[in-house]
Amino acid sequence: GRIGRAVSGMETMVMYFIFIGFLWVIFFERRKIHSLVPMLLFSGFVVILLGYVVPNLGAIYRMRQGLFIPFYIVGSYGLFMFLCYYKNKK
Repeated sequence: GRIGRAVSGMETMVMYFIFIGFLWVIFFERRKIHSLVPMLLFSGFVVILLGYVVPNLGAIYRMRQGLFIPFYIVGSYGLFMFLCYYKNKK
């Protein structure tokens, strides 16, 4: 219902902010991500395969959360680095 859509929307907004942090790490902290590349590629590959294989949208939503954990960790680190960079600029 309405509450589920609101919670899902908030989670999606948080996920987009974390992905912005992930992109920050990829573009500005490349040396720190080299060891994580195989894990991130594997997770991304399996998430894409789940989208093709599982027909139920709710099942995809639940099954991919565990695979997004490496992206969440790197993205949170990227958001922290972005905030530190922004704070030092002021």
